[in-house]
Amino acid sequence: YFDWYQATPDTQPRAMTGYSPIKKMYSICPVATTPESAVRNEQMIQGKFLEPNSVAWIRPENAGRVIGVQGCAWAEFINDEKHLEYMIFPRLLAIAEMAWTQEEKREWQHFKPRMNAHIPQLLARGINSFTLTDEIELTTRKVEHGGMEVMLDTEKYPVEIRYTLDGKIPGATSLRYDKPFIINDSVVVKAAIFREGKILGPILERNVGTEKEIRNYFEYVEPEHWKNVKQ
Repeated sequence: YFDWYQATPDTQPRAMTGYSPIKKMYSICPVATTPESAVRNEQMIQGKFLEPNSVAWIRPENAGRVIGVQGCAWAEFINDEKHLEYMIFPRLLAIAEMAWTQEEKREWQHFKPRMNAHIPQLLARGINSFTLTDEIELTTRKVEHGGMEVMLDTEKYPVEIRYTLDGKIPGATSLRYDKPFIINDSVVVKAAIFREGKILGPILERNVGTEKEIRNYFEYVEPEHWKNVKQ
């Protein structure tokens, strides 16, 4: 849904209560013909772990009945054409590639540079595109022996993510994130996006433990600056 939030709600115009950043839109499997792909889709949507075989999937023999994908933009909180463009672009690029490209040929890290290259082209055409968030996505996944794998990502490209685990503010010489890392005890992860040695956007600070996985999701809470706003 294009009318769902595409970044942290506090940074966005009022929208419907779902959360669908561009990475999530790109990563959805439109024809989930296995229990694993169906569960993965639903976990992205709900932002929580689900038991295997707990979600219905499309039987392989019925996959040919799917004729396409659909992206919806309901307009309860969309006030004009420019606002509509902001909600649709660049997420429409993700929907297009997801629809046209076989899942095994899609790769988020390959799409990200092309997506970033399209932003100035959209703006040059007069399209009021969202210019992607400056925030860092932190997710975790349980691994063997009680550890937790920590993954950092960002929509922006080209940038570096630098992080600390000792409570210090990340700087241009802090650890550079190149691949997921393992923690075996609770720790405070601080991370920031850097371009040419300068910080872009807010510094991420997150307590990361080894008990519960972290997924990219927002429980809907109406921000203070939207309360009592007349529509």
